[in-house]
Amino acid sequence: MRCFLALTLNAFATAGFLGGNSQCWYLWYSYGTCCVEDLWGSDGNPACFQGGFTRDECCRAEPDALPCNEHLLHGEEHSGYTLGRALDILACRVRWSRSAAEEWLRITVAVAREQEEAHPRGVHLTALEWHRLTGESMLATTEKVKLMDVGAPVTDNRITGKYKLGNFVCEQTGETPSCASTLGLELRTCANEDRDYPRIRAAWSPWGFDGSTRIGRVLWCLCSMPEVQVVLDLFAYYGSGSALIAADALQRTGGEVFTLERDEDFFEIASANLEGYAGAYLVMGDALDTLPQLCSQLHGQGRPLDVVVWDPFEHNDGANLAVYEQVKACQPRIWIINNVQFKDPADMTEELLSNGYELVLHDFSPTLVANRLFLQEFRILARAAT
Repeated sequence: MRCFLALTLNAFATAGFLGGNSQCWYLWYSYGTCCVEDLWGSDGNPACFQGGFTRDECCRAEPDALPCNEHLLHGEEHSGYTLGRALDILACRVRWSRSAAEEWLRITVAVAREQEEAHPRGVHLTALEWHRLTGESMLATTEKVKLMDVGAPVTDNRITGKYKLGNFVCEQTGETPSCASTLGLELRTCANEDRDYPRIRAAWSPWGFDGSTRIGRVLWCLCSMPEVQVVLDLFAYYGSGSALIAADALQRTGGEVFTLERDEDFFEIASANLEGYAGAYLVMGDALDTLPQLCSQLHGQGRPLDVVVWDPFEHNDGANLAVYEQVKACQPRIWIINNVQFKDPADMTEELLSNGYELVLHDFSPTLVANRLFLQEFRILARAAT
């Protein structure tokens, strides 16, 4: 990893997420984020084992564990993590038995509807996930969920009087089947394959895009493609998420990732997590100051920006828009924008779609939750071929 204080250009599959001792898991703590050796080594994630919890106690399977770890669904925990666990159990059930899966789909829809006030897209995402897991048409899925959704209002759409799932254009029109292109579906397939993801060696952020998250695994698959050579990551934070994932994938193809961080303490932690990755450039400074120079130098060297990974703030005090305009000026070929369940990031993706970009994938990470309520959704957009 190359640190720059000034700007200078010199499988983990879904089944691995659930398991262990149900008494240990709450909010972002889970078997996947604490125990999987491919991510944490034989000692597990040290951030998980405090306050009397130990790896031996938490990572050992319970003797009466159910086949898909259904016992890990804590009904008393009213948060987006409850729905995330229900969806992971649903994926396991689909692999095990279709009839058992439909039974659990009903439970998952009920969980999503129960949290409707806090997470209004839960039922929509449950339907989209079922459609993708089973290959059942979105029309048939919508009708199935409608019959199961006993807590739904009489009509979800006051204009048409029809039961409506989703409020993004791709969900409403069906112009992009499954809200994914061929490449998007390939990335999802790749993300479900077992592989070793990079080891997190320093501090860990539970909100990072590491190998325990769907967006992290999708990002790894995208960055492993030979045509992806230059990646911009906003922002490094602890360097345990998207920066590390991108660095690991790009190391196999000779590509490079530039990740920005303005906090000196976070910069030091990220340096430790990215150590040893020759193609990872950790840039110290504010994005609004460093981005114009970085993009200018890259373009001057004939190295256009292939991918930008951006996790916008929820509340837009003007900073999101300013960063967005700066990144647009860099002319990235592909955008990955997280938190599109919030209005401002969603509006930005819709503007890009109306100005030369096409939707590759609209998806979500069952293990990433904003404000303890919302499953974090992300979109991948690619510049349309000319």
